[in-house]
Parts: sequence; C-alpha cells; structure tokens
Amino acid sequence: MSSTHDLVLCIKRTDLPEDWLPRRGGQRLDERAFHERIMDTPSHFIDRSEAEKNKDFKQIIPYGLLLSPSGEIAWYSRQGREKRLSGLRSIGIGGHVDREDDRRDSPSMPLLDVLRTGLNRELSEELDGFIPESPPSLLGIINEDETSVGNVHFGVVFSLFCRTPKSIRPGKEVGMLSWCDLKTLQTQENRNRFETWSLLALDLLCRSS
Repeated sequence: MSSTHDLVLCIKRTDLPEDWLPRRGGQRLDERAFHERIMDTPSHFIDRSEAEKNKDFKQIIPYGLLLSPSGEIAWYSRQGREKRLSGLRSIGIGGHVDREDDRRDSPSMPLLDVLRTGLNRELSEELDGFIPESPPSLLGIINEDETSVGNVHFGVVFSLFCRTPKSIRPGKEVGMLSWCDLKTLQTQENRNRFETWSLLALDLLCRSS
C-alpha cells in the first residue's frame, strides 16, 4: 500500500488549458488568471511510480526561484534523486506535491495554496534553516514535452525574495548554492549548461523585468 509520500498531485493532460501545454514554452500569469483558468479543474493523487509512466497525467510541480536584494538569482548543479537531470545546472528548487500538502477543506480553495504548501516544505528540506520572508509569488507556468521528464511534469513557477542570501545553508540534494545576475545567466555559454525548465523560467523572469 502506498504512503502519502508515494502519492503525487496530478492533473489530466486533457483537463489543462491547451495553450498551457506547448511543446516547449512558458506563460506569464498572475494569481487571478491562474485561479480563473484552473479553479474547476479536478486534481488527483496518483502513485508516483505510475505517474512517471502515464503520459495522460501531468505531475504538478511548484518550481521556486530564489532572488537576492541585488537582483541575483540562486543556481546549483543537479545531484539529487532525479538522475535524468544529474549534472545539469538549475535555478529551480521544488518538487512533487504530496497528499499531506493538500490541506484544502473545500474544493473551492485555491490550488495555489496547495502548491505553496508543497513548495515551502521542499524548501525547508533542501535548504537548511530557510524560512521564506514572504509567500512565494507566482510568475507563471512552464511546460515541455520533448523529454521523458517533461512528458509527465508541469511546472508552476514562483519567485521568493531572500533578504540575507548568505545565511542559506543548502542541504545535500542541492550541494553548493551560487548567485548570479540575470544577464550573465542568459549568455549562450551558461544557457547551454542549464536544464530546460530553468531556461523556460529564466525567460519568464526576463518578461517580468
């Protein structure tokens, strides 16, 4: 029998807005637009091992970007459990939403509340002692269906402001955390080293600056 940690939040691919599912791309969204377009969409908790194989569902992943007061963005080299991304650079910290993250007591409560709960849990696990100074701010959504990872995942991107970035202590899944300005990260040399979702998230940041 699966534990709540084996169940991950998913939405049927056909229940997501069609324009949210480009082969590779992202879309800026504010909270109101996100909520209005997905508030009546049913979600499901599915065994993770099944969800990884079933392209009929998209696992909904909150993907958090850490920003410093000077406008720098945190990045790290992937070395965690997702071996398909090992060695690639990333600016996103996040992961699957577990059944226990869903504290909605009525279907009308926003899905964003669940995603923020899952993201805050992931951040506390990946960054020792990290406490968000304000709620994660929604940037938009990203999707790619070009890889085996992207085929079954869908990203909801948030930004988080970090007043004292040097106080953050990365856990073993993240390893070393570095900080860099957006312009430098966008050079072709650096873009060639990042995972696809990070490139799509960087593009969302560029649209917001």
